[in-house]
Amino acid sequence: MQIAGVPTGPLSYIGPNMNLIPIKVFKREPATTDVKYRIGTFIIIGKDPVSGTEGDLWYLSDFNATGEAVWLQILTGAASPGIDSITTDSGIVEPDGVGNINIVSGVACSVTGDGPGNTVTINFTGQVITWSVITTATKTIVNNEGYFANRAGGVIFTLPATSIVGDRIKINAKHANGWKIYQNAFQKIRLGNQITTTGVSGSLESTDIGDSVELVCSEANIEYNVVDSIGNITIK
Repeated sequence: MQIAGVPTGPLSYIGPNMNLIPIKVFKREPATTDVKYRIGTFIIIGKDPVSGTEGDLWYLSDFNATGEAVWLQILTGAASPGIDSITTDSGIVEPDGVGNINIVSGVACSVTGDGPGNTVTINFTGQVITWSVITTATKTIVNNEGYFANRAGGVIFTLPATSIVGDRIKINAKHANGWKIYQNAFQKIRLGNQITTTGVSGSLESTDIGDSVELVCSEANIEYNVVDSIGNITIK
């Protein structure tokens, strides 16, 4: 039986209207400005003559509060592998519901970035002490470094000629003959209510193995304060 005006045959469909998924082909990744498509649209990336990208599959999941399109990459071609998670020291971070992984700042750390496809820069804004073992007779101190003095004849350290407020220094006696800290002209070191003789004749000195000091610059180029110490430190 054939109904007038209605096509028949093995491929004919006369039921309710089908909600077909729209699929588009781009030669580039979709952008937030690609807003003329409806939610649920898929985009397949054809051959990009510039980057060579092809085979990626994107999905329009939503529009944000400002009307921008939110595209999620759900499949990547071999020429352009995507990122679907980040592994950290404490576990794996996966994207949120709109395909975003946040990289946020923490204590003494800042994070900056510049748009999609560019660089994320993580800057540590605090001070990191780098430690080394000193076996030479003398050593000019570098700000924000730590030293283990390990020489039978002891190690003579000299303060940096220049410094800014907050610069730190740590020194530990790994050998019984320990260490001595000399100063440059006009410099001085405060230990509690005592202060060294100003200039090249002033010094701090350990008296036994394990003696340690942590110094912090309190006046640029001129003064360091001992904020932590172990042992009986000689001050001159």
